Amino acid sequence: AQEYYPMANDGPHWIEGVKDGMGQLTSLWEHHIDGDTLINGEYYKKVYKRDLIINENQSIPYEGAEPYYLVGVIRDDAINRKVYAIVFEEYINGDCPLNEEYILYDFSLAINDPIDFCTYIGYGDDVLASITEVGGSRGYISNTWLYYIEGIGGMNGLFEGIFLPLTPLKNSNYIPYPELLDYCPYNDCVFILSNSNITNTQQLKVYPNPAKDFIVFKLPNNTSTISLKVFDISGKLIKELVSATDKVQWDCQNIEAGIYFYQTEIADVIYRGKVVIQ
Repeated sequence: AQEYYPMANDGPHWIEGVKDGMGQLTSLWEHHIDGDTLINGEYYKKVYKRDLIINENQSIPYEGAEPYYLVGVIRDDAINRKVYAIVFEEYINGDCPLNEEYILYDFSLAINDPIDFCTYIGYGDDVLASITEVGGSRGYISNTWLYYIEGIGGMNGLFEGIFLPLTPLKNSNYIPYPELLDYCPYNDCVFILSNSNITNTQQLKVYPNPAKDFIVFKLPNNTSTISLKVFDISGKLIKELVSATDKVQWDCQNIEAGIYFYQTEIADVIYRGKVVIQ
């Protein structure tokens, strides 16, 4: 059988938010896994949460609006391909209980199996319609096009219910709901979350941006060999560029269109930002 992609690892971050009828963020928060705990004889990973500040561009990197606090725990049953959770605060997650274990995600389902675990709200009679690759993991797609992904979770966030509300057509009656905006599987996600310990952070001059065939990164005050890393939106390292001059070029003609993030450090200054490939 294909390898199972676990969720209960140290390091992953989920960025979630709610948008209004015009597509503008009205609230924003993060989940982050860090550390172990033992509950009723089972080992769990601890899940922390904090609100994030909605910046002017409504895009990453974000700043934390408060300290992290413990909001729940999760564990993988890799043999049976299920993820279990205990949450300590109310979420929009169907009939899932507080302060007791429940199935957060069920990745054991086969085609045409009914989807009946409590995190999945859906429309009541949904079944699994297909299993496909999504960003290197398996995506489980229902007959109503709701989906969840191994290693990442649901389309509405980590602990939020997997659902699509029946949104009225009139914007005045728009029903807001959580969305998974960004996901990073690694501990060092500074291209998604601003690091409060790094105060000297800037952007490079980048051109052309958007780009099609190549991008040039201008490197100010560079007198030594530096490494500039480019990541995709899931946190995967796409390219590492090395330069000992005041510029470096990324030949991106064979790169899939989308949003990418760069990061480098020059003379104790962190440079990071966003580039777009057309």
